[in-house]
Amino acid sequence: MTALFAPPLASLYEPTVPVLPERPERGRSPAVFERFIVLPGAKAPTAPRVQQLLARLQVVTGWSARTTAQALGTTHPTVSALSAGRQASTPRIPEFPGRLVALVELAERLARVADGEVASVDAALRSIPPGQTRSAVDHLRSGDLGRAYTTALDVLEPPRRGGMMRSVWPARPGEATAALDDEPV
Repeated sequence: MTALFAPPLASLYEPTVPVLPERPERGRSPAVFERFIVLPGAKAPTAPRVQQLLARLQVVTGWSARTTAQALGTTHPTVSALSAGRQASTPRIPEFPGRLVALVELAERLARVADGEVASVDAALRSIPPGQTRSAVDHLRSGDLGRAYTTALDVLEPPRRGGMMRSVWPARPGEATAALDDEPV
C-alpha cells in the first residue's frame, strides 16, 4: 500500500505534503485505514470456570447431570444450568465450588490409573469396596479427599486377601541377617 504521508519531517520548518493514494480500481475500495488501525485477532470467549470443570468431569466419568448432582449434593437442574453456561440459582451448599474442584481432580487422577476407561472411573467413584461401608463419593461429600482416593483405588485394585507380602525365603525367628549393633565401616 502507498503511504498517506511522506517520510517524517526533514526539519521542523518544512512540513510534508500528504501523498494521496492512486485511484483504486473499479470495485475495490482503498485501504485508507489499514496503516493506522490495527484490530486484534478474534479470540473465542472462554467458558466460565464452573462450566469448564463440569465438562472435564463429564468427559472423564461419562456422568449425566443427575449423577453429577448426586455426587455433588445438589440438584440436577442446577448442574444442567451451570454446564450450559447459564447463571443458576445459588447452589444449596456454600462449598459447592470446592467440592466440584475436588471431584474433578479425583476423577482425573483415577482416569490416569484406569488408563482413561470411563466405566472404570465411574465404578471406582460410585462403588463400595468389599469390607467397607462408603464409596469414594461419600467420602468426598464429607470432605475427606484422601480417604476418597484410597477407597476408589481399592475398587480399581482390591487389597490382597492374604494380608502382608511374604518372601520366598522367610526369616526364622531369632536369626538376623546382620547384627543390630554393627556400625558401618
